[in-house]
Amino acid sequence: MKKRLLSNPSYERVIRWWLIFLVIFIPFQRKTVGSLKVLACGFFVDAGWSGMTEKVGLLSRIDEATLAVLLPVSLMIFWKNRSSIGRIFLILIIPFIILVVAGAVSGFINENSLRITSLGIFEYVKNFLFIFVFAAFFREAEQIKKLFRVLLYLALFLCVVAVIQEAWALASKYIIMQKKVTLFDPLMFQKDKWRMGMYRATSLVGHYNILGFFSLLALTLYFFTVKKIRLPVFIILSAGIAVSVSRMSYLGFAILILIQVFRGRKWLLAVIVPLGIAMIYMSTLEDFNISKIANMPGIFKKKQKANIFTVPYREYARGKAMEIWKDHPVWGVGPGMFGGIVSVISHSPYYEEYNFDQEMELVDFLESWKSLDQFWPQILAEMGLAGTLAFMALLASWMIFFLILIRRKVPDDMRGFLAGLAVFMIMVVIFSFGNPLKSPVMVVYSALCGMATGAAFLWKGATAGSVKYSV
Repeated sequence: MKKRLLSNPSYERVIRWWLIFLVIFIPFQRKTVGSLKVLACGFFVDAGWSGMTEKVGLLSRIDEATLAVLLPVSLMIFWKNRSSIGRIFLILIIPFIILVVAGAVSGFINENSLRITSLGIFEYVKNFLFIFVFAAFFREAEQIKKLFRVLLYLALFLCVVAVIQEAWALASKYIIMQKKVTLFDPLMFQKDKWRMGMYRATSLVGHYNILGFFSLLALTLYFFTVKKIRLPVFIILSAGIAVSVSRMSYLGFAILILIQVFRGRKWLLAVIVPLGIAMIYMSTLEDFNISKIANMPGIFKKKQKANIFTVPYREYARGKAMEIWKDHPVWGVGPGMFGGIVSVISHSPYYEEYNFDQEMELVDFLESWKSLDQFWPQILAEMGLAGTLAFMALLASWMIFFLILIRRKVPDDMRGFLAGLAVFMIMVVIFSFGNPLKSPVMVVYSALCGMATGAAFLWKGATAGSVKYSV
């Protein structure tokens, strides 16, 4: 029966449609869940359906639920066709296994709970598991081309909404002088939503970093998959990045522009000067996520006024992570023990041991965001140098894998996708310095990586139930 199920085209079609829905829905996940929770708290609680709030929260786990169901099926497909998969695939598998083993050893050395260690490792590899799922079910170049076309139109739409938001916010603040009406963001005029005198537009995705990162992904792939750039598309996607006012997105955008200039699109040099000025100015700005703290340790003192010190959350969290890493340099304190959602939910003892804001306001950020809002300090504290190097090797392996595929006999359109995906890995690394890697854009990116892998390498000319591959 298992064999008949795996080779049933109807079953595969349903799974593919679900995965396509997931990729399109996931950028809206944060905004959708937030809006439905407000509705649940207002309408359903009043109606006596208090359990609806928890049920709505399950939508925030739709990606993990998909992995739980489809990853075993995908592994069965890979195992069934193991004799037909080229050895080059080991470039991806070996670093992945090393990272998992490094996490397990770290947890074992620190005598941590197997459950916490497993969940902590899962948080690190979750996005990459989507690559294998999508590679198992998508095998044609036309499939990724169609999906990217939809994502491109979606990104353009979100950028247009963001520009309208920006125009309304600027007009309301500087011209109309009236801040009562907001567009898709009830916190539009809150202080931390503004930078350089601009509103940090969220569009319909619920956060400016998601907007900037998603727009950057769409623009990167667009640059590498078309021979002639359509100016309106470039302007709209660039505008989406601009109104996000995200430092990481700006830096990624600058690198992308420079790469395109070296590829012969020298007219893009006109973008470098204003972009450079904006980036230099933003580098002088402090984070808005600042709490007033009395009696702070000297290394964290920033500004003093009336015997009160202030410190940005990211800097404070990074300092604590470095303290832990110095005490546990090789293996860290174990996955799921500091800085991520697992450690917050499980009330890791290391927050108390290292006096993480026991009597200060900064703990509110940790409990709200359930992260240090930066990736590399977290992995250093949790998995030490061994786990950090293993994760870096995993990122590098995908770039190497795509670059190798580009040199093989693949269609020109697929070669462009592979090049774009390889370059965007640079953006992922940049993004991780100011954000955790739990962004929904990472799910979209991993899905496209998986589809490109399946179309260009794994299942070329084959079906899931077949072993006739041409690699």
